[in-house]
Amino acid sequence: MGEGELPMGNASLLALKFYALYISALMMIFFPNFSFSNDKAQIKHLRCVFDKGVSASNMNSKKIIISSNEEPMVLIFDGISLGKGKARLVGNQGAEDVQVASTLKGLTFTEKTKSGNITITTVNIDSGKSDGLAAVHSRHLFIDGAAMHSQYYGECKNLY
Repeated sequence: MGEGELPMGNASLLALKFYALYISALMMIFFPNFSFSNDKAQIKHLRCVFDKGVSASNMNSKKIIISSNEEPMVLIFDGISLGKGKARLVGNQGAEDVQVASTLKGLTFTEKTKSGNITITTVNIDSGKSDGLAAVHSRHLFIDGAAMHSQYYGECKNLY
């Protein structure tokens, strides 16, 4: 017997196999949608439409202006590579390389704009919706010394 090996007789091996089978059966009963496959790795292109949201601007003055979006915001994430942690964001201001991180239930895209502002988009790939993936987009901007923060809600579709 080599170093670090434990003696295992036939009874112990049989018990270990039974235990693994028992755990697998419990997983199928209590977590029927559980999968060892990584569905996030299959997502390479997303089209996101954010039709609900609010923004606050002019926060440096005593009067804060709060508004909701009148037009849906469309963002496309292309060339998503979880291995490289990169993707390409295409929006109404042009295209930009962004960082992408895999989370337990989704993907989070982080953009640092040319002016140094940060935007974050999180897509929940396990939202249980058949027609789209729930998503949220947040912007934290400082334009001409004034703060503008916004958060939008919508859905993304995998374009394959």
